[in-house]
Amino acid sequence: MAEIDLEQAAEVLPRLNRDLQGLKILTRPLAPLLKLASRLPEIGPTIGQLDPLLLYAANLTQAGHLTIQTFEPLLAGFQAETSTEEFSSHLYALMSSAQPSLMKAAQAVDRAGLVRQQIDSSYLPPEVWRMYSRLDGRFPDIQQGFHLLAAVPVLFGTPDSPRTYLLLAQNRDELRAGGGFISAIGSLQLAAGQIVTMEIADSYQVDDYSKGYPPPPEPLRRFMTSGYWVPRDANWSPDFPTSAQKAQELHTLSTGQTTDGVIAFDQAAARTLVQILGPLELPDFPETITADNIEMAMQYAWEPQDGTLSQEWWQHRKDFIPQMATALMERLLGTQDRAVMVRLAQEMVGAVKAGHILVYFNQPEVQTALEQAGLGNRVIPGEGDFLLLVDSNLGFNKTDAVVARSATYFVDLADPQEPAAMLILKYHHTVTQEVACVHETSYGSGVYQDMQQRCYWDYWRLYTRADTRLTEANRTPVPGEWLLDGTPWDGEVTTQPGEQGTQEIAGFFVLPTSQQQDLSLQFDLPGEILKKGKNNAWVYKLRIQKQAGLADLPLVLQIRAPAGTQWATPESGWQLDSASGFWIWSGKIEFPSEFELVFSPINPAP
Repeated sequence: MAEIDLEQAAEVLPRLNRDLQGLKILTRPLAPLLKLASRLPEIGPTIGQLDPLLLYAANLTQAGHLTIQTFEPLLAGFQAETSTEEFSSHLYALMSSAQPSLMKAAQAVDRAGLVRQQIDSSYLPPEVWRMYSRLDGRFPDIQQGFHLLAAVPVLFGTPDSPRTYLLLAQNRDELRAGGGFISAIGSLQLAAGQIVTMEIADSYQVDDYSKGYPPPPEPLRRFMTSGYWVPRDANWSPDFPTSAQKAQELHTLSTGQTTDGVIAFDQAAARTLVQILGPLELPDFPETITADNIEMAMQYAWEPQDGTLSQEWWQHRKDFIPQMATALMERLLGTQDRAVMVRLAQEMVGAVKAGHILVYFNQPEVQTALEQAGLGNRVIPGEGDFLLLVDSNLGFNKTDAVVARSATYFVDLADPQEPAAMLILKYHHTVTQEVACVHETSYGSGVYQDMQQRCYWDYWRLYTRADTRLTEANRTPVPGEWLLDGTPWDGEVTTQPGEQGTQEIAGFFVLPTSQQQDLSLQFDLPGEILKKGKNNAWVYKLRIQKQAGLADLPLVLQIRAPAGTQWATPESGWQLDSASGFWIWSGKIEFPSEFELVFSPINPAP
């Protein structure tokens, strides 16, 4: 995204807001005349766009002007040399006093949203259409962003009422449904925007088996012989608010500490922060930490430096995490460079959408604003077809770093009354060295890479629409000698209700090094998957979510059009395979993605 020129915006927006508000007043008496003119042949519909376009622009400009006006004192503060503590206090005071103004700005954007519904861009002149489209494509993000911004001040805490957040450091080399294995757990307390306390340590240190933990999810009991549901396994659900609430529940049970929300992050988030905030010097690490070496540094710091797997090493193998987290948080809250702050905001939103940073707040109004902004990492099936693949590494290892996965989704819409689909999932273990599949809790030689040179024990889940019917799936049996309890697994695939009104389809397999495992699932899709649109067109929508923590999911889509139809307006990136009749798209899913295909009759009725 291009850098925002705040100085230019601060100069232009007040004048533009004044002019548009004046123009709105001047044209108000002409509204009845414009309404009559909109009925004229040919030019009428274009004239009819003038009033809503003006109101749309006026409300958005007013929102921008209010926001710039609110933050002008902060922009001025950038010019002075202030300490981190002084700047944090300044920022907190500004955000607290700004809430009423920010609420007015959010309301202005909402008014723009109502007027937006009256605009038919197909009647706009080409140049106006281009300008409108550039802005309108961002409108949902703008609207959600203003609501989220208005809700932010409450998160800073006050001197009398600090906010405490549960911190979860997740290792994406060992995937779990809610991101990665919870390697470290801690808490961050803020008061008036400043850090009061910050602690984070090995997640095993939180365990207190005298507290009566609940039984774990069945797959953890079956494949890892877990007897208790402990905090480090809390993120079993791919719906982050669900996992966050469970993490708070188990953490409070362990420690007695209550928290106001949850912040989870993985290696990719740490790398992005270092890339933006600059290199770090840590007391117990010999080299400067950069975005290029941070993951290597984490692995090196984990390893015993004398090569001995001792109790002393085990107790301190994760000391790097609190040092790094504290340094990053202090640098983050003390940032005063406005260009860095803008880039941070942009990159952090991207990291949240990609599932490398996950946040949940107990305050309903803040959490609602977060989810409306598309930043809640909920399971959201949408109104059409839906897919979410979730892998959970149950092998006591870090092999997700060396396992490649991809998906191909075939959708046959030839008969709109009985649509069908097939999903093929491919997993490839890229380690070429053959090893025995021994299911055990072992640190091996103490070298981090040794934790990756293992077989892959994967409990997979696929989330679909609740009314999608699984008709066929291949079994993946596992011999007893590959499992911790010695009991063979018959490879069955199960279905049950999933989060947020979805269907959960699940199975388990073990993938040896250098081998590939294919899963093939066939479905009958509900007839409601296709909707009737304008002019008897069929509309097919598909929403695909990517698991948090996963870098991306390579995907191929192959869609066969309903019989007697053609794609009304093919989009770039799609190609028609004339031999099979399938429209084909391939790419990588990094964020929740929406696809919409509109098929119109080849010979429409007169």
